[in-house]
Amino acid sequence: MLRYTNTFPSVLFGVIFAVATGAVACGGGDDDDDDIVRVDAATTTPDAAATTPDAGSATPDGGSATPDGGSTTPDGGSATPDGGALPDAATPPDGGSATPDGGSATPDGGALPDAATPPDGGALPDAAVPVMPAAAGDVVITEIMQNPKVVADADGEWFELYNPTTATWNLEGCTIKDSETGTSADAHTIDAGGAGLLLAPGAYLVLGPNADPETNDGVKVDYAYPVADFRLGNGADEVIVECAGVTIDMVAYDGGPTFPDPNGASMNLDPSKFNATDNDDGANWCTATASYSPNNLGTPGAPNTPCSTAP
Repeated sequence: MLRYTNTFPSVLFGVIFAVATGAVACGGGDDDDDDIVRVDAATTTPDAAATTPDAGSATPDGGSATPDGGSTTPDGGSATPDGGALPDAATPPDGGSATPDGGSATPDGGALPDAATPPDGGALPDAAVPVMPAAAGDVVITEIMQNPKVVADADGEWFELYNPTTATWNLEGCTIKDSETGTSADAHTIDAGGAGLLLAPGAYLVLGPNADPETNDGVKVDYAYPVADFRLGNGADEVIVECAGVTIDMVAYDGGPTFPDPNGASMNLDPSKFNATDNDDGANWCTATASYSPNNLGTPGAPNTPCSTAP
């Protein structure tokens, strides 16, 4: 007679356990179970052998030391906000140019500003170009050495001109002469070879037949004319400066009655009488007392000595 034993629950549990164990050995089960097995079996951290949350990266974005993946700046490797270029504030609006017109140092592209160039293309303005004296008194005769010592008259004569105006005059083309006519006339037209013979405001010019200080007894002559063209008489004579047909100044000395008549000294116009009217009067002249050499007295090219006898 057979004994009934209640083994069904035990057998059923064994079957279920065997099935479950077989599923694990064969890789069976659903996807969710598979994920759980791989996570639990292969890693000691939540994201598969990574020491940080984002798979091997020492930073949150995967190997980058900065938030955007290897860049030290917010825009990916650039040292400036716009990707390697200078910040917008450091460059002008026209793309890298240091000036508004694209690399030019001036508003018109490298050229000097228009205001720095005269209107006629680089030439001096017309008002700045010296011209001939135009009116009586623009130039004044202030000193005359008509009879030097030691050296011959042809070497040591000279006379002095002064500019009392505020303009610079060009005496080239003017004529120095006396009042005689015909073959006995003295006349010379000033020729500086086109370079001009300029007389600045308040300045002096010395003219004579010899510009060599070694042979004219130490005079600095600014313009030398041929002695055959113009000579200073030791007695009465005239010195006339004429420009474009206009007599700018004239002195007619008389050799003694009213003008001085020195030997080895110049006739010296008193500094207070430096005009084309007062120098007509011999009483405004005196014999020079300052020396320009061991042999002769005068102040060629320098201020005159006051005359104690000048009215």
